[in-house]
Amino acid sequence: MELLRRWYNGEFLLLYADELLFEYREKFASRHIGSLARVAFMAGLDVFGEHVTLSADKIPSVVADPDDDVFVACAVVGKATHLVTYD
Repeated sequence: MELLRRWYNGEFLLLYADELLFEYREKFASRHIGSLARVAFMAGLDVFGEHVTLSADKIPSVVADPDDDVFVACAVVGKATHLVTYD
């Protein structure tokens, strides 16, 4: 997968927060992504990702889907220059 290859090659930094880990697992399952790919991605977060610490007051309600609020908060707190989503 091109996105993972580019991430592993350091072409961009993937920000993540603890609050997103369940969402990742849920999306992988709903899209029938195999367990090997899921494990590789989650392990890659520790090595190639940058952890962002969020607090409840930093997760405002800003989008129609409340699950997406955490992605926006992670991007803002982590000072992301881009936000890429499936939807």
